[in-house]
Amino acid sequence: MYLGANLKILNEKVHSSSGNGYALDFGIYFPFLKYFSLGVSYLNFGDFRLKVDGEKVKLDVPEGLRVGVGYKRENLFFDFEWEDGEYEDILRFGGEVCFKEIYFVRAGYESLSEGLSFGFGIKYKLFKREWYGGSGIRSEKEGKVLLINYSFSPFSELDESIHRFDIGLKF
Repeated sequence: MYLGANLKILNEKVHSSSGNGYALDFGIYFPFLKYFSLGVSYLNFGDFRLKVDGEKVKLDVPEGLRVGVGYKRENLFFDFEWEDGEYEDILRFGGEVCFKEIYFVRAGYESLSEGLSFGFGIKYKLFKREWYGGSGIRSEKEGKVLLINYSFSPFSELDESIHRFDIGLKF
Protein backbone atom coordinates (compact mmCIF):
# COMPACT_ATOMS: atom_id res chain seq x y z
CA MET A 1 0.00 0.00 0.00
CA TYR A 2 1.26 3.49 -0.87
CA LEU A 3 0.05 6.89 0.34
CA GLY A 4 0.72 10.21 -1.33
CA ALA A 5 -0.09 13.90 -1.16
CA ASN A 6 0.46 16.95 -3.34
CA LEU A 7 0.25 20.59 -2.25
CA LYS A 8 -0.61 23.17 -4.92
CA ILE A 9 -0.02 26.88 -4.48
CA LEU A 10 -2.60 28.79 -6.54
CA ASN A 11 -2.00 32.26 -7.94
CA GLU A 12 -4.00 34.10 -10.58
CA LYS A 13 -3.99 37.61 -12.01
CA VAL A 14 -6.35 38.86 -14.71
CA HIS A 15 -6.50 42.59 -15.46
CA SER A 16 -7.15 44.34 -12.12
CA SER A 17 -8.25 41.17 -10.29
CA SER A 18 -5.87 38.85 -8.48
CA GLY A 19 -6.18 35.85 -6.24
CA ASN A 20 -4.29 33.21 -4.36
CA GLY A 21 -4.89 30.06 -2.40
CA TYR A 22 -3.90 26.46 -1.98
CA ALA A 23 -5.20 23.02 -2.86
CA LEU A 24 -4.26 19.60 -1.56
CA ASP A 25 -4.51 16.25 -3.35
CA PHE A 26 -4.13 13.01 -1.44
CA GLY A 27 -4.49 9.40 -2.40
CA ILE A 28 -3.87 5.74 -1.75
CA TYR A 29 -2.56 3.08 -4.13
CA PHE A 30 -3.04 -0.58 -3.34
CA PRO A 31 -1.65 -3.44 -5.46
CA PHE A 32 -3.65 -6.65 -5.00
CA LEU A 33 -3.72 -10.17 -6.34
CA LYS A 34 -0.86 -10.59 -8.78
CA TYR A 35 -1.63 -8.22 -11.65
CA PHE A 36 -4.21 -5.75 -10.29
CA SER A 37 -4.07 -2.40 -8.50
CA LEU A 38 -6.61 -0.03 -6.99
CA GLY A 39 -6.20 3.71 -6.51
CA VAL A 40 -8.37 6.30 -4.78
CA SER A 41 -7.61 10.01 -4.63
CA TYR A 42 -9.31 13.19 -3.51
CA LEU A 43 -8.35 16.26 -5.53
CA ASN A 44 -8.26 20.00 -4.83
CA PHE A 45 -9.19 20.19 -1.17
CA GLY A 46 -8.44 23.83 -0.49
CA ASP A 47 -9.23 27.51 -0.48
CA PHE A 48 -9.00 30.28 -3.10
CA ARG A 49 -9.67 33.98 -2.56
CA LEU A 50 -9.99 36.46 -5.39
CA LYS A 51 -9.59 40.21 -4.92
CA VAL A 52 -11.99 42.12 -7.19
CA ASP A 53 -12.21 45.92 -6.97
CA GLY A 54 -10.50 45.88 -3.56
CA GLU A 55 -12.88 43.30 -2.10
CA LYS A 56 -11.85 39.68 -1.37
CA VAL A 57 -14.25 36.97 -2.52
CA LYS A 58 -13.92 33.29 -1.58
CA LEU A 59 -14.25 30.95 -4.56
CA ASP A 60 -14.73 27.20 -4.49
CA VAL A 61 -11.89 25.12 -5.85
CA PRO A 62 -13.43 22.28 -7.92
CA GLU A 63 -12.95 19.26 -5.65
CA GLY A 64 -13.30 15.72 -6.88
CA LEU A 65 -12.95 12.05 -6.07
CA ARG A 66 -11.18 9.58 -8.39
CA VAL A 67 -11.25 5.79 -8.22
CA GLY A 68 -9.34 3.58 -10.61
CA VAL A 69 -8.47 -0.06 -11.23
CA GLY A 70 -5.47 -1.22 -13.24
CA TYR A 71 -4.29 -4.50 -14.73
CA LYS A 72 -0.64 -5.01 -15.70
CA ARG A 73 0.88 -8.20 -16.98
CA GLU A 74 4.23 -8.39 -18.73
CA ASN A 75 3.74 -6.33 -21.92
CA LEU A 76 0.06 -5.48 -21.46
CA PHE A 77 -1.58 -2.77 -19.34
CA PHE A 78 -5.24 -1.70 -18.97
CA ASP A 79 -6.89 0.76 -16.62
CA PHE A 80 -10.35 2.09 -15.81
CA GLU A 81 -11.04 5.29 -13.89
CA TRP A 82 -14.15 7.03 -12.56
CA GLU A 83 -14.07 10.69 -11.49
CA ASP A 84 -16.74 12.63 -9.68
CA GLY A 85 -16.55 15.63 -12.02
CA GLU A 86 -17.73 19.12 -11.18
CA TYR A 87 -20.82 18.87 -13.42
CA GLU A 88 -20.97 15.18 -14.40
CA ASP A 89 -19.22 11.90 -13.75
CA ILE A 90 -16.25 11.20 -16.01
CA LEU A 91 -15.23 7.71 -17.13
CA ARG A 92 -11.81 6.96 -18.58
CA PHE A 93 -10.25 3.75 -19.80
CA GLY A 94 -7.13 2.95 -21.72
CA GLY A 95 -4.46 0.45 -22.50
CA GLU A 96 -0.90 -0.04 -23.61
CA VAL A 97 0.86 -2.87 -25.41
CA CYS A 98 4.65 -3.16 -25.44
CA PHE A 99 6.62 -4.92 -28.18
CA LYS A 100 10.19 -6.12 -27.56
CA GLU A 101 10.48 -3.73 -24.57
CA ILE A 102 11.10 -0.95 -27.11
CA TYR A 103 7.85 -0.03 -28.89
CA PHE A 104 4.64 1.02 -27.15
CA VAL A 105 1.15 1.43 -28.62
CA ARG A 106 -1.49 3.18 -26.50
CA ALA A 107 -5.21 3.96 -26.80
CA GLY A 108 -7.77 5.51 -24.48
CA TYR A 109 -11.25 6.94 -24.17
CA GLU A 110 -12.73 9.67 -21.98
CA SER A 111 -16.49 10.16 -21.68
CA LEU A 112 -16.22 13.96 -21.31
CA SER A 113 -14.43 14.51 -24.61
CA GLU A 114 -16.26 11.61 -26.29
CA GLY A 115 -13.23 10.79 -28.34
CA LEU A 116 -10.74 8.02 -28.75
CA SER A 117 -7.13 9.02 -28.24
CA PHE A 118 -4.12 7.04 -29.32
CA GLY A 119 -0.37 7.22 -29.21
CA PHE A 120 2.89 5.42 -29.50
CA GLY A 121 6.28 5.51 -27.88
CA ILE A 122 9.83 4.31 -28.26
CA LYS A 123 12.19 3.43 -25.42
CA TYR A 124 15.78 3.32 -26.66
CA LYS A 125 18.64 2.24 -24.38
CA LEU A 126 21.62 4.46 -25.15
CA PHE A 127 24.24 2.30 -23.42
CA LYS A 128 24.85 -0.02 -20.50
CA ARG A 129 27.53 0.44 -17.89
CA GLU A 130 29.46 -2.57 -16.68
CA TRP A 131 31.59 -2.66 -13.59
CA TYR A 132 33.39 -5.18 -11.42
CA GLY A 133 32.97 -5.24 -7.68
CA GLY A 134 35.86 -5.62 -5.26
CA SER A 135 35.28 -9.38 -5.18
CA GLY A 136 35.61 -9.63 -8.96
CA ILE A 137 31.86 -10.06 -9.47
CA ARG A 138 30.64 -8.52 -12.71
CA SER A 139 27.52 -6.38 -12.52
CA GLU A 140 25.56 -4.51 -15.18
CA LYS A 141 23.58 -1.37 -14.59
CA GLU A 142 21.09 0.08 -17.01
CA GLY A 143 22.50 3.22 -18.57
CA LYS A 144 20.68 6.18 -20.02
CA VAL A 145 17.37 5.61 -21.78
CA LEU A 146 15.87 7.88 -24.44
CA LEU A 147 12.05 8.08 -24.40
CA ILE A 148 10.08 9.44 -27.37
CA ASN A 149 6.27 9.69 -27.21
CA TYR A 150 3.48 10.96 -29.44
CA SER A 151 -0.28 11.12 -28.79
CA PHE A 152 -3.37 12.37 -30.57
CA SER A 153 -6.56 13.42 -28.75
CA PRO A 154 -9.73 14.80 -30.35
CA PHE A 155 -11.66 17.21 -28.15
CA SER A 156 -15.27 17.80 -29.16
CA GLU A 157 -15.86 20.82 -26.90
CA LEU A 158 -13.05 22.74 -28.63
CA ASP A 159 -13.64 21.37 -32.13
CA GLU A 160 -9.87 20.97 -32.23
CA SER A 161 -7.50 18.04 -32.04
CA ILE A 162 -4.47 17.98 -29.79
CA HIS A 163 -1.13 16.48 -30.80
CA ARG A 164 1.40 15.91 -28.02
CA PHE A 165 5.05 15.06 -28.56
CA ASP A 166 7.70 14.64 -25.89
CA ILE A 167 11.28 13.51 -25.57
CA GLY A 168 12.76 12.38 -22.26
CA LEU A 169 16.05 11.12 -20.93
CA LYS A 170 16.05 8.65 -18.05
CA PHE A 171 19.26 8.02 -16.14
